[in-house]
This record gives sequence, structure tokens and C-alpha cells, in this order.
Amino acid sequence: MEGSRETMRNFRTLILALISQLCPVLAVAQESDIELARLDGVVPDLCQFGEMSVLGDADASIAQTDDGIAITLASIVDPETAEPIPYGLSIQFAAQCNFAHQVSIRSIFGGLLNDDGSGSDGFSNRSDYSVSARWADESFDYTTSGMRGEGIGVSVSGVRSGDFQIEINSVPTSTPLISGDYSDQIIIEVSGRP
Repeated sequence: MEGSRETMRNFRTLILALISQLCPVLAVAQESDIELARLDGVVPDLCQFGEMSVLGDADASIAQTDDGIAITLASIVDPETAEPIPYGLSIQFAAQCNFAHQVSIRSIFGGLLNDDGSGSDGFSNRSDYSVSARWADESFDYTTSGMRGEGIGVSVSGVRSGDFQIEINSVPTSTPLISGDYSDQIIIEVSGRP
């Protein structure tokens, strides 16, 4: 028992000696200046769009381009009446934006347009269509009416990732179209914080 008491006494002496040695170091450390290393970084606004896929009941050919996709409809009219026929397309692509943003979809020509002629004598040089889009739990749509640059936009308040979906459908009409090539461009634009 005597040996264990002696060991305990030596142990307490050792601990007290260590504490007395550390206390001045701690006091000195508290009094000295502390230098901080500051790290900064910047993450730019970024929206990425994946490869597009197109589905639909229209007889269409689809080609990937540097700017998106090109969709060519085999026919937009009944060959016997020149009246527009119904069609529908669904475009989908993965997207992600790391900032609050505004998305707008607009038509360059305000409908499928034949720039070579003008409508007259009960014929038209424009075939209208409707656009419905879904992104970031928001739905928005418009129908072309011949006004160049027409479209719609939506504000997205936070970061988003998921599928961006667009439906394009012909607008029923019995007005025949003049012959020629018809085209339009649908622009999807993402801009800065709303």
C-alpha cells in the first residue's frame, strides 16, 4: 500500500508540474497577436442545358446543331386543301442553373412564316402554334399571333436542376397557306437575377 501511495504522490507532483509549466505558455499565447489567413472565392452564374430530345406525332426530322436543334416538319398542310394540319412536338432537356434567374421563350417570326409572300385572297403566309413550357415548378405558355419576338417569361427565385419541357402544338385553322417554305426560331433565354 505504501508503494501505491508513493506512486500517487509522484503522479500528482508530475501533473502539478505540467500544469505550472503549461499555464505560462497559455497566458503568453493569449496575449500574443493572432494572424488569420483569409480565403475568398467566386462562383460565376451558370446555367447548363443538356442534349435535347424531341418526341411527337408530327412527321419531323430532327438534327442537333451548335445552337440547339433543328426540327423540319415534313408537311404542315393537307396537300389537297392547303389548310394546316394538326401537329404536336415535345422537346425535353436536362437543365441546371446555380442562381435565381429569368427564363423567357420567344418566337423570332411570331409563327411559322413564309417570308416570300404575303397573305391575300383568303390565304395566309403564317401558321400559328402554341408553346407550353415547364421548368422549376413553373408552367408558362403563349400562342403566336404574327408579332415578331413575342413570347413569355417566368422568374425563378432560386437554384434549380431538372427537366425543362416544351410542348409545341399547331393552332387549328381553316385558312389555307400560300405555297413556299415556312420557318421560325424559338429562343430559350436565361438572364440574370429577377
